Order: sequence, then C-alpha cells, then structure tokens
Amino acid sequence: EEFNSYNIIPSPILFPFIGFGLKIKNHNEIDIYYVAGPFDEPDSTQKYKYGFDSFDDIREMSVHEFGHSFINPICEVPANKKLISNSSHLYEPIEEYMSEQAYGDWSSCANEHLVRLGEIRIALAMNDSIASNRIRRKYIEERKFIYLPNLEDKILEYENNRKYYKNIMDFSTELINVFAEIDTTKMKN
Repeated sequence: EEFNSYNIIPSPILFPFIGFGLKIKNHNEIDIYYVAGPFDEPDSTQKYKYGFDSFDDIREMSVHEFGHSFINPICEVPANKKLISNSSHLYEPIEEYMSEQAYGDWSSCANEHLVRLGEIRIALAMNDSIASNRIRRKYIEERKFIYLPNLEDKILEYENNRKYYKNIMDFSTELINVFAEIDTTKMKN
C-alpha cells in the first residue's frame, strides 16, 4: 500500500516531542501528514533555532506517525477489533506505564505496539540494525511495550511470504491474533 504523498509539517507551537498524523483524501488520492512539534526546547539565545535539527528524531517520529496511516485501518477491521478486545487482559500488567504515555486503554496500546513493530522492522529493512536495536530496547525496556518480541516473531512469517500476503492488511488477523496467544504468566518482569 502507498499514499499519494508523505508530508512533514514542523509546528513550533506544539509542545516538544508532541506530534500527530493526518490523512486527507482528495478524490481518489490520500495524502498523509506528520505534524511535528520540536524535538527539544527552542533556544531563544540562538536565532533560527527552533528545535527541529535532530535528523534521527525526525526520521523516527516520521516513521512512527506515517505508520499509523497503515496500522490504524487494520485495527479498525471489525474482526481485528474483536481480537484486540478479547485480549484486553494484557493491558493490566502495563496499564500504569501506558496511561502515563496517554494510552489509556488496551485498544490504543495494541495499536501502538503494532506501529512500533513497524518502526523496528523498517529500520531493519534499511539495514540499520543499530537503530533497530536502539528502538527495540527503548520501547521494550524503557516504555514497556513488552509484547513487541511476540509480534516480531510473527511478522517474520509475513515478511518471508510476501507472494502470499500482498500487504499488511492480508496478514493483519494473524498478526493481531498474537495477542491472544500471549501467556503473561510466562513473561519476564
């Protein structure tokens, strides 16, 4: 799947590290946008320094926000919504961490797991194992997206069978079903 255009809009009026994605449909074409807040506090002592000079942050956040344009639709498929809902018990072990990050329910948390999975896999597809490992470690250890390893194991099936699965939507039910297979009693704390 692809979109007509991918656009980044820097917004110095947003709080640092705040960003969001948008989709705009124009006839049969869809343009996607990442509206980015600065990546650090603006420096009033330096002219024209607004907090948008971090290449790594822009790249990572762009992949994340653009990723929602691919992942959100698969999470909205009725069968997939039901699968996500049926695994809502997975939210309890990470609720405190997720709610602090503004993911106040399992549905949004599951969606964020899938988007972050995409970030890791895209870094690997770009032959950047250093970034992939850094992203993985940050999300699992620091931000407690603890179900990512389970999803990573499953996504290999999709990546190795692209002749059969034309796009992520074709594989979405199998991927989301991973949540139902997770046994939290066997996970490391």
